[in-house]
Amino acid sequence: MKRTVFVILFFCCPLATVLAQAGKKKSLGMIEYIVNAAVKIQTVDSVVMREGKEVPYGGYATGLFFLLESKKGKVPTIITTKTAIAAAQSVTFFFLDADTAGLPVYGNLRPVTIARNELAILFHPEAEVDLAMILINPILDYLQKQKIKISYHNLDESLIPNDSVMNTLNVIDDLLMIGHPAGVRPELNGVPFVKKGVSATPMFLDYQNKKEFIADIPVYDGSGGAPVVLYLPLNHSNRFDQRTPTQNVLLVGINYAALSGGYRQKTIPRLAHLLSGQEQEPAEKMFDAAIIIKSQKILDFKKLLESLKK
Repeated sequence: MKRTVFVILFFCCPLATVLAQAGKKKSLGMIEYIVNAAVKIQTVDSVVMREGKEVPYGGYATGLFFLLESKKGKVPTIITTKTAIAAAQSVTFFFLDADTAGLPVYGNLRPVTIARNELAILFHPEAEVDLAMILINPILDYLQKQKIKISYHNLDESLIPNDSVMNTLNVIDDLLMIGHPAGVRPELNGVPFVKKGVSATPMFLDYQNKKEFIADIPVYDGSGGAPVVLYLPLNHSNRFDQRTPTQNVLLVGINYAALSGGYRQKTIPRLAHLLSGQEQEPAEKMFDAAIIIKSQKILDFKKLLESLKK
């Protein structure tokens, strides 16, 4: 199913904000909610002729539903990487349908394809920071008008740890990376791969003097843009042996690159051709460890949003 969406309004209105969650009687648990904040992305970067037929080439990535605060309201966005979408001619988002309570209907994937020039995309102002933000309020409004409910579960700024919180994190902490491997996989029912690992470098330090750290988590093609979260269970002990009184989750970063054999390599979505609407899944390649951009860099988009409104 393909949709064309014109970018008119970027900032959140009450109708779009609630979307599938409005009036729901049930809610997801903390971990399942966060898992459903990740969305699969496919891009078409070019079209070539093969055996007399047009064959689109593109790649795969992961996006994160994220609600960013602005001076005039809350802005619904999808966070991903520059690498994933910079060359895209069109972008397809694979949304899960939602039931009347706003809960995800696993297995019911809804592809929504939008031309690149009809998307409002902001690239992080620092060239070396591989983050991009897609403003999705027009998409949400369009789906709402069509009476289409999607599973829309966003994370927000309250989950981003500031420097003082980062300084309390352990040298080694358990992490979860929530991503979508290359290719659309019906057997996954629209649920992303959740991979567990540990911080390989302390999160309170900057790897190579950048707002980054390394996580000992295997990385597959399509993991670019995958959110990385730190789950803090009840009585979790931090760096200073202080225990958390309640369970909590922190959004600590976004995966954008990987280490393999001691070499740095970008997690660029692997090119794959699509034939007759059937996706030919590319051969997967696994990398040893993930390079993570600290989530604090997401907040740098605030200034860009303000400049849009002037």
